[in-house]
Amino acid sequence: ALSAVSALSVILGWPYWAMATYALGPLICAVSFFFIEMRTDIPKTFQCPFVPVVPCIAMYINIYLILSLPPASFLRLIIWTALGMGIYFGYGIRYSRQGLWEREQLTVAEEDAHLSVGSAGSYA
Repeated sequence: ALSAVSALSVILGWPYWAMATYALGPLICAVSFFFIEMRTDIPKTFQCPFVPVVPCIAMYINIYLILSLPPASFLRLIIWTALGMGIYFGYGIRYSRQGLWEREQLTVAEEDAHLSVGSAGSYA
């Protein structure tokens, strides 16, 4: 992803500080995983203050921000979402355990049908 951003920034003529800025985000995320410590004295539930109010306000703010985007952004969102879903479901259908099991069952059934036809034909 970093090389794609670098190539895009060179093509579009972005300054070098922009490339460094985009490179720092993933780098900081990767390094921060080494410094995470799990605390056992804190309960493992998520708590939000003023539960009915804060989530509702956050939803309305996010809806406003999404609707304030230009229409071209929605078109890009739809295209990238369709592409991502196509890759996701295409890979999942082809390499799922259930699909593998069904293909094996179909192969076994075809072999059994082939053997039964072949053995019935030899007796005639």
